[in-house]
Amino acid sequence: RLGLVDGDPVRVVSPHGQARFMAAADDGLPPDVVQADHGWWFPERPGPDHGWRESCANLLYGHDHFDPDSGAEPLKCGLCRIERVLAHEGDEGVATR
Repeated sequence: RLGLVDGDPVRVVSPHGQARFMAAADDGLPPDVVQADHGWWFPERPGPDHGWRESCANLLYGHDHFDPDSGAEPLKCGLCRIERVLAHEGDEGVATR
């Protein structure tokens, strides 16, 4: 739908935050499913945070809903949309909460 190809920069936006990733098609997933790795950082960037707030799927989830018995958060599903990152957009402020 968005005309993305592998390697295109994209922003995943949820009701709780956003994060930037590189697009990668996966024919094994339905077209309305997004998969994103959690806990990402850039070891080549200066610490102590190494840029983790730019590309971390954990930022896409809120902390409003917990399982009453285990305290676990629903990290396996959530609503989101994909946006193309335009060439003129910088790296600043990519991930928010």
